[in-house]
Amino acid sequence: MSNHLRLVLEAVHRVVVSYHRDCVVRDAHGGQRSLVPRVAEYMRRGHISFRVFSDGGRMRTARLLVVGAVVTLAACGGGGGDDGGGGTGPAVFTSMTVTPASVTVPPQGTQALSASAIDQRGQSMTGLTTAFTSSDNSKATVSAAGVVTGVAVGTATITVTGTIGTVSKTKDVVVTVANPGQSATVSATGSNTFDPKDVVIATGGTVSWNFAALHNVTFQTAGSPTNITDRSTGSDSRTFPVAGTYNYICTIHGGSMSGSVRVQ
Repeated sequence: MSNHLRLVLEAVHRVVVSYHRDCVVRDAHGGQRSLVPRVAEYMRRGHISFRVFSDGGRMRTARLLVVGAVVTLAACGGGGGDDGGGGTGPAVFTSMTVTPASVTVPPQGTQALSASAIDQRGQSMTGLTTAFTSSDNSKATVSAAGVVTGVAVGTATITVTGTIGTVSKTKDVVVTVANPGQSATVSATGSNTFDPKDVVIATGGTVSWNFAALHNVTFQTAGSPTNITDRSTGSDSRTFPVAGTYNYICTIHGGSMSGSVRVQ
């Protein structure tokens, strides 16, 4: 290797390492790669070459030629690196969502809570561990899995703590425990679930099922109302005149698609 070329390579390396450490290269197909380790790879493949212009034996200038692919430097600084600004750095646990955001259940009614971690780019993250506590167990309790159970009429606050690594976030969910009403609505969803899975109504109340895909409601408990046969659209309802718990399934999808109506 000529002395001039060696000097050029050393100079480029110093500039790349000292100034463009967090830069990326973007090729014509939109792919992004870290600049520093890719320089050597492009040189090895012959995609990058140097042309040295000399004047009287002195190195005057050097020109970097990129052959075969269009390569441009992406923005350095704002949004790159690992500063949490939405660039190429690692994901940072920034916020947490809990669904549903509020809960209304009757005494002995249940509702599951689900928490999701969000990074600085607004994307979902994995690895979230959760803990749940109730402000008043005499009104509502919550299991380690996040299932809220109404105990007595009143309100309680469920605090959800989510942790990834050393970062924790909290979110409060207000739970209202009220006596059951005369009606409830259940969605027979396209993802093969009954939502909510369990409902509570007063004696003589009515439950309506709304169908988003082909399902049925087949009761498993003696004394239940008549079944709802296969349908994929619209709604159908049943009235429950006697107190008790009435379990049902969709026979198309088996026991994995099940629910219950509790009549108080």
